[in-house]
Amino acid sequence: MLEEYFNAMSRVIEQEGGSVADYIGDAVFAFWLKKEEKHARAACEAALRQQEEMILLRASWKERNLPELHIRIGLNSGQMLAGNVGSSTRFKYCVAGNNVDIAADLEDLNKVYGTELMISESCWKEQQVDDVFVARYLDVVEVKG
Repeated sequence: MLEEYFNAMSRVIEQEGGSVADYIGDAVFAFWLKKEEKHARAACEAALRQQEEMILLRASWKERNLPELHIRIGLNSGQMLAGNVGSSTRFKYCVAGNNVDIAADLEDLNKVYGTELMISESCWKEQQVDDVFVARYLDVVEVKG
C-alpha cells in the first residue's frame, strides 16, 4: 500500500514541478523552489490532485479489503535553506528552516480542525493563489516552537 501511495503522491508532485525531498514514515516531504514561476500555485494544484489520487487509491484498496487511508497536507511559502545538508559522511539535498517547520505544523493542525489541506497566509498570498483557488479562513494559530 505504501508503495502505491508513494508512487501516486510522488508522481503528482513531480508533474507539478516539485521535488520529493524525503519519505518520513508515511509522509511525503516535498518542496517547490521559489525561483520556479508560480511555485505556490503548483504546490496548491499538487495538493488538490493528491487528494483526488487518494480517492482513487482508497477505492482500489477497498476492493482488495485493505484499510482506508487519508492524508493531511500543510503548505507554506517563505525563505528557507536549500542545498546539500548533512554530515561529512552522509548528506542529501533538502530544504530546512522555520518555514519548513511551519508547513509541518500546518499538516499536523489538520487533525485539530478536521481538515485535510491547510495553507498558510504567506503561501495563499503568493502568485495570485487566492485568485485561482477557493479556500476558507480557519483561524489565527501560534505554531509550535
